[in-house]
Amino acid sequence: MNPSTRRRKRLVVAGVVATALSVAGAGAAMAANGARAGSVEEAATPDPVVEEAATPDPVVESAPVDVPPSAPEEVYDALWDAGYTIEDVDALATLWGIDPMDAKARTGQMLLDGEPVPVAPGSTPSYFPESDEYEAFWAAGYTYDDLLALGALWGLEESDAKARAGQALIDGETLPIAPGSSVTS
Repeated sequence: MNPSTRRRKRLVVAGVVATALSVAGAGAAMAANGARAGSVEEAATPDPVVEEAATPDPVVESAPVDVPPSAPEEVYDALWDAGYTIEDVDALATLWGIDPMDAKARTGQMLLDGEPVPVAPGSTPSYFPESDEYEAFWAAGYTYDDLLALGALWGLEESDAKARAGQALIDGETLPIAPGSSVTS
């Protein structure tokens, strides 16, 4: 996949997440306003919460999280252990208008502090539709050298060999090369 396609997909994902959050916030504000409206006069008065929600802000402001640039390992472990994906991290970085590395540290620290994170773990669509196959390949203990050996054996490019091998593993098939058995130099 070329870099411009990947970037376009990231922007689409970020736009979908931002739109969903804006719609959810506006809906919640309207529901809260509707529950409070007891009279016609009160209902005719503009609600500052609804007006604020109607004006989209591209960056969601939240209290800064004090995480050093080289965050401790437990901050990153909290992020990955909670089930966040790199796509989730990119969505959060876009939402907050910060670098993905800072978003990883910020999210991990928020999790450690028990604070809510505006994007649920695993909720952002994958950049790679074949990610299940890729995950199965790596989870089975195969290495990059194994991938190269399988690609040479099957006459396939790396990504195609990885997808084929991963699907075979998902289907319960045995690959012609054992995990970690290939060494290419």
